[in-house]
Amino acid sequence: MAQPARRRAVGVGLVVLAATVAGVLHTVGWLVPVERVVYDQRTQWLHGDAHAPEEIVILYVDEYSIRAMEPAVGRWPWPRSLWADLLEFLAHGRPAAVVFDVLFTESAREDGGAGDAAFAQASAALGGVVHAMQFLEANPREDRSADPLPKGMADRYALGDTQGWPDPRFQEHGVPVAPLADKAEQLGVVTTGPDRDGVHRRLPPLLPYDGEIYPALGVAALLAAGQDSSTIDWDEQGVQWADQTLATDASGQALVNPYAEFDSYPVVELFEAQRQIRRGELADLRVDPEVFNDRIVFVGASAAALHDLKATPLSGRTPGVELHASLIGNLLDGQTLRFGPGTIEAVLVPAAAGAVGLAVLLVPALSARVLLPLAVVAAWTAWVLVQHAAGIVWSWLPLVVGVLLAWVTVLVFLGFTEGRDRRRVRQLLAQYVSPAVLQEVVDRRGEVATGEVGSTEQVTLLFSDIRGFTSLSEGQEAASVVELLNIHLGEMSEAIFEHDGTLDKFIGDAVMAFWGAPVRVRDHADRAVRAALAMTQRLEGVNEAVVARGGKPLAIGIGLHTGEVVLGNIGSVRKLDYTVIGDNVNVASRLEDLTKAYGCSVLISGDTYADLPQGWQCRYVDRVQVRGRQRMLDLYEPIAPPEGA
Repeated sequence: MAQPARRRAVGVGLVVLAATVAGVLHTVGWLVPVERVVYDQRTQWLHGDAHAPEEIVILYVDEYSIRAMEPAVGRWPWPRSLWADLLEFLAHGRPAAVVFDVLFTESAREDGGAGDAAFAQASAALGGVVHAMQFLEANPREDRSADPLPKGMADRYALGDTQGWPDPRFQEHGVPVAPLADKAEQLGVVTTGPDRDGVHRRLPPLLPYDGEIYPALGVAALLAAGQDSSTIDWDEQGVQWADQTLATDASGQALVNPYAEFDSYPVVELFEAQRQIRRGELADLRVDPEVFNDRIVFVGASAAALHDLKATPLSGRTPGVELHASLIGNLLDGQTLRFGPGTIEAVLVPAAAGAVGLAVLLVPALSARVLLPLAVVAAWTAWVLVQHAAGIVWSWLPLVVGVLLAWVTVLVFLGFTEGRDRRRVRQLLAQYVSPAVLQEVVDRRGEVATGEVGSTEQVTLLFSDIRGFTSLSEGQEAASVVELLNIHLGEMSEAIFEHDGTLDKFIGDAVMAFWGAPVRVRDHADRAVRAALAMTQRLEGVNEAVVARGGKPLAIGIGLHTGEVVLGNIGSVRKLDYTVIGDNVNVASRLEDLTKAYGCSVLISGDTYADLPQGWQCRYVDRVQVRGRQRMLDLYEPIAPPEGA
């Protein structure tokens, strides 16, 4: 297998490995902790200023209410008769439902049960009242049957059996005292659980206990407000009733799309308004009961001392009642959330990682290698945000990590292999081209013919030779001859390098060079002819040095020809030369031989002349047939480049 193909195969293998790792990271859930943080940030962007539907209002038991009520009723918990007063006040406004996110699981002792009775009677009189209960796991490792609920509670409040619903095996319960349980319209379960990082993002809309399904507090609120329980159905996908669907996960929990703001009142203001009504002060009520007409009224704690503040995506101190209110608010305004299909994510993550990795591997342009992965990440981010706003939640992080993992893997691979290639190119070409051209070769790999395998290139070739060198060197010591040659060849090489030529080789006193490779340029003929004239000018300095050493002045002949050649790293395993071969090389050499016959220092072929830009001053010399070629060849002597160029 050729080296480029072998390298490409290794790169593809690394891309496949990176894509596989990305898929595994997503499947086993190692990215979930960070994804939760990303989800919270996304929720803040999209829902950070969202207001709950107007059908919902919350009455907070806040620090202000607790302080204001303490002189009259003492410290928390308040007398049950006070809650009866609250329901009496709300009855003036005819709410759709009143939902207590407060547990009344123990009988009030201070009044012999009178307060419970009054509270229960007020609940029955108002109607649509929901009281809270909770289910607990006594010991997750203990396999025992659940404590039975009070007699008749399942018949009245259960929605059906647990078939088709996840069963977390609750074993204990906390239910309202009997008078409240008997008079409530519904009982709603307030049991919640945070994710492993302590943040509440999900709520179960239904909870199983002892083989029966019971509604969570928010669902119970909808039932109390008039939703027909007979239309409710559930399965592993979620809860459906009427035209509503609430998607749930494998644990039976639904994502809550939280609201930043609710219509709300401190509960103490309603107590004060009720006292105003009893005193007949109706002109300037602290709260008009009509504001609660046909609305679902939640009652819950926001005071820190009552220990019902929870961390949510929007805040670390969210009253627990807002979770339940948000869930039914999502149903009321169509803002429910559901996860995107897991199978699509499982395929999409490694597929995107693999596609980006292959693109970066196979596309040579640096800009594409940098911008393509960033564009994919940006597009995916936009898609996730748009989908989240539409109610579909996708895991953002796994695909991003997969794309970045594939990207970095390929870049490291390319950096290693291309770095090695660059070093090899430098070692190969350092002796043939100037440092400036060498740097350009390394920087412009896509526009360079390195000749490692062999390629056909259009170049301009130059041959230069010292006329009569053999006779000049006769009678001189070898050291003197070598010194003379080094002076001459050094100056000629500098002229070639100054004009970005490639020095092919020295053949005794002759010089062979070419332009148009390894860096492909359009003006190779112009550069070559300029270099030839520069060589004749540098000869003057060479002759001064030669004469100063007691030698005779030198004369050179330079021949140039333009045409196609085969460029390659030619030779054996032990010795390779970066050179050109072909018939056109021979033509350039023949032109150098003809310079002496025509008395010209420089001769160029008609092909080279045709490639020169306008403005070059050249003298037509002759049309000849060079040895080994059938086609006649025009000869020109370059005089001067275009003025100002």
